[in-house]
Amino acid sequence: MPTLTYTLRDKNDKKSFDIRFSKFLTQESIVSTDLDPFLGEWITVKEIITYGEEGKLEVTLSRKRDQKELLSYKGNLRMWKTKAQFLRPKWGIYRSLKHADELRDEQVLFADFEMTQL
Repeated sequence: MPTLTYTLRDKNDKKSFDIRFSKFLTQESIVSTDLDPFLGEWITVKEIITYGEEGKLEVTLSRKRDQKELLSYKGNLRMWKTKAQFLRPKWGIYRSLKHADELRDEQVLFADFEMTQL
C-alpha cells in the first residue's frame, strides 16, 4: 500500500481532493478539499518529504494560472515502512476493480518534474 496518495473522489454528490496517508496497512484522509477548483486546470505541486520513522510532509497545491493555493498540509508523519530498505515515489492513476461500476476514463498530465535530494 502506498504511503501517500492524492485521491480524487466523485461519489454521491461529493467531489473532493484528498491526501491520504497509510501509517501501516490502512489509509486515512489527512486533508480534504473541494475537487471543482482542480478540474481542467494545471496544478503546481510543491512537496517536501522527510523520510523516516519520525518523518515530515509539507505539500502545497496551487492553480498555475493565478497561483491560488487550493490545498496545503504540513505535519509530522511516520514516513517509513517497517523493514523497508528504500522508498520510491510513484505517480499515476490507480484504480480498484472492487467497484468497477464506478470507474470512468480519466487523464492526468505531468510536466516540468524536478526532484531534489536534500
